[in-house]
Amino acid sequence: MFDVSLLLGGSLINRGTAMQKLRSALGLSVLVAMILVGGCSNPAGGGTTTPAAPTVWVDQSAQTGNAATKGLYWNCIASSSDGSHLAAVVADGDIWTSTNSGSSWIDQGGQPGNSATKGLNWASISSSSDGTHLAAVVDYGDIWTSTTSGASWIDQSRQTGNSATSSQYWISIASGADGTHLAAVVYTGDIWTSATSGTSWIDESAAAEVNANTGHQNWECIASSSDGSRLVAGIMAGGGDIWASTNYGATWTDLSQQAGNTATSGQEWISIASSADGTHLVALTFGSDIWASTNSGASWIDQSRQAGNSATIGHQWLSVASSADGTHLAAVVADGDIWTSTTSGTSWIDQSQQAGNSATSGLLWESIASSSDGSRLAAVVTGSAGSIWTYP
Repeated sequence: MFDVSLLLGGSLINRGTAMQKLRSALGLSVLVAMILVGGCSNPAGGGTTTPAAPTVWVDQSAQTGNAATKGLYWNCIASSSDGSHLAAVVADGDIWTSTNSGSSWIDQGGQPGNSATKGLNWASISSSSDGTHLAAVVDYGDIWTSTTSGASWIDQSRQTGNSATSSQYWISIASGADGTHLAAVVYTGDIWTSATSGTSWIDESAAAEVNANTGHQNWECIASSSDGSRLVAGIMAGGGDIWASTNYGATWTDLSQQAGNTATSGQEWISIASSADGTHLVALTFGSDIWASTNSGASWIDQSRQAGNSATIGHQWLSVASSADGTHLAAVVADGDIWTSTTSGTSWIDQSQQAGNSATSGLLWESIASSSDGSRLAAVVTGSAGSIWTYP
């Protein structure tokens, strides 16, 4: 197994090079330096093998009119609660949106008034439940928001009072259901929150002494409950912990240091997702396992080590999404497959190995998003064979 810890333990300046080495180790060609993003957020965003819902996936980039979405370095995708509104971002590229569940796409960076968003190193994007409020972050850049389903954008980091959020190594952003409460993390940096749809921001890691240990961490992913009160975040490079807040980010607890959770400490947490109420959590360790909690992170189960789930061990997991109630989960593997669960993670199905889905196997999956009921999924493949896929 390729040891990602050898690559990601250094500074962020070397992280792009590390990703290139990782792609090479996987037998893939990388043309641009990019960052693996696990914090794409949905608004919600065992022993037996219970079949999961998805059966056949559609390569939307191969459909008529969508050729421009092919071959891009997709980094993240987000979904509205009904799955009709989708938004996706490209590393060293643009923001794209769809209002018909991915059947057609608009390059918002190419629309009038949006030229400033074009060609940026987009890292992550989040959506409100109705898809009107979007928030996206740029790696070594700014925080941007839209209240028009992506038709127009504001660089919030350039607005009065927000200069401290500019030119940060943003890696992941999450949104509450109405888009009012946002939370974002910086690689080798801090946790930031907004209660004003992104018009103002608080550096929570610096706001209270109790949060001092959350500062200057190798944050990789963050997820939010629908009301924004419950947040959960993971640290990746060099091995780290899972942290949580129950008060909109005002104070944080290192869950991995609580009794019974020591096995979650020092892991390479790449992606995390939350149910709407924040009780059901699912998290991925890069190159290892799937973990789940049904009590807001107070205790965790390594689902990959449970009876019947050994096939999920040791994958280069990259992204996970959850339905609003936490029962339907979907996850993707770099240079691998799409996996789903309808049992809150106690059992998993490799959907890429099911009839009709062979074309989804072995792709360089980067991010996945889910509708609130888990019936609609959207995922992106990155690199020279980059593409957008949807189910159904």
